Amino acid sequence: MLKLQKIVRLWKQKNRLPVIVSLFVGIFFVSCYPLTTGALKWRIRWDKTQLSGKEDFLSAPPAYAPSGHTNIILIVADDLGYEEVGCYGSADIRTPHIDQLAKEGVQCTQGYVTSPVCAPSRASILTGRYQQRSGFETQPMEFYPTNVVEYLTGKYFAERDSAWVIATKPHYPREWQIVKQGLPPSEITLAELLKRNDYTTGIIGKWHLGYQPKLNTPQRFGFDYQYGCYGAFTLYAESEVAEETVNYKTGGFSSKYQWQMGRKDMAMIYENGKKIKQEKQYLTDAIRDRALRFIEQNKDCPFFLVYTVYRATRTVSGATRFIHRCLCQQPRQRKGRLSGDCTIHG
Repeated sequence: MLKLQKIVRLWKQKNRLPVIVSLFVGIFFVSCYPLTTGALKWRIRWDKTQLSGKEDFLSAPPAYAPSGHTNIILIVADDLGYEEVGCYGSADIRTPHIDQLAKEGVQCTQGYVTSPVCAPSRASILTGRYQQRSGFETQPMEFYPTNVVEYLTGKYFAERDSAWVIATKPHYPREWQIVKQGLPPSEITLAELLKRNDYTTGIIGKWHLGYQPKLNTPQRFGFDYQYGCYGAFTLYAESEVAEETVNYKTGGFSSKYQWQMGRKDMAMIYENGKKIKQEKQYLTDAIRDRALRFIEQNKDCPFFLVYTVYRATRTVSGATRFIHRCLCQQPRQRKGRLSGDCTIHG
């Protein structure tokens, strides 16, 4: 019996190290399990009871009928800096038409947004509500880390090492969780309110408030007409080499990712829910022309147009050669950076 106990004791001593190693390996893989990434926080839960109340409200006749109608054009320049237009002090970028609007109208010198992130901020503009009330507190993402190692690597090395490549088709969060990240269908937008008062509504440019056709695309929130990309970005020209376009590329991870994305998936251009597989026109010009067409077609009836331009956002695609020349006439001491600014703010 004593001999048997001795044998067991020796066996435990010899196998302690493998057991400890196995324990640490197990802890490591458990820590890499998708649940530890915090992905559950992306699940937006919207109130179906509130959705029913919204439908009842919008189906009822408006309590107040205005005696006259005013056409409304809401221009949203995503990520535009305070001093990046002439009327607010820009010396490098000339914006004569915006300056004229400020001169002939009202120019505000103080303003506040509900979020520093673009999508929730625009959601609050369209709904008149803090994004915390709906749960839409961050923008939908094109990529999600599937484990802690991938998350930390992406956070600390992706932008530093341009050779770093990660998979863009994660298994977690699930697809049904991702599509719920847009603006909840229970929210009421300005477009829906104005449609109750016989307005024709349109949104041209960036949406980025949801991709699910049955839940949160523009048509689900009261817009009669839509043109643009559902995601955060798309290419301004159809290809890297395009006539009359000066492209600007960096070696960073995000630049490579966006060029690789091109105009597919979330970067696909849509018009009234239909894919525009070949948009030959320079995107900023295409947005402008469709906005002018919308105004012309609806000039005899009240309309509400949301004009959300991409151009101010940091981009990896370029400006037209004409804009590039205009902006680069005064290089000053910021010549290197100004060349970048031209492609960003053209």
